[in-house]
Amino acid sequence: MSRFINWYVAELLRQMGWPRSKGMIFKKKYVDAQVLDVAVQQALQVAVGLGAGRPQLGVAVIADTFANNPWTKQSTVELLRDLLDR
Repeated sequence: MSRFINWYVAELLRQMGWPRSKGMIFKKKYVDAQVLDVAVQQALQVAVGLGAGRPQLGVAVIADTFANNPWTKQSTVELLRDLLDR
């Protein structure tokens, strides 16, 4: 993930009071998977929004976030469909 996405998700979770402690003895810290998923989706939407005003910056954030994508025509179409369906 890009540094922007990492920072955004971490800051959003911190503001919502995550991670929280779980357990009586060890009190391990955890983040609920659904909360994390929503935070990542919101970060991606912000990245797309950045791209609306500054396309070069938006594309750089998206490309950095999905660095393991082969960026073929098919993989790019699938990625964009996934992002738009959320």
